[in-house]
Amino acid sequence: MKKVLKYEEIKKQINEEVNEAKYKHMYSPLISDEEDDRWNTWEYDFEKEVVDFIEGVKKDCYEIGGDFRGPGYWATAKKMIEVTLRKAGK
Repeated sequence: MKKVLKYEEIKKQINEEVNEAKYKHMYSPLISDEEDDRWNTWEYDFEKEVVDFIEGVKKDCYEIGGDFRGPGYWATAKKMIEVTLRKAGK
């Protein structure tokens, strides 16, 4: 007699297999400690640079538009950043 899987069991099994495939490279014995350290440093530096950039853009928007138009400029700038990141990721 065949075992009939319920929807939740199938969903859980698929999610586990997807997660295993997605993160398998992170547990490879071929990755050295030095590589991990370099990557962690890069991630930290990258995030800091991006946050500094975005804070600078927001500051510029408010300097240009003041309290009245600054929020609108900032909203436009955020959309421009998102679009540019999407384009760069292609």
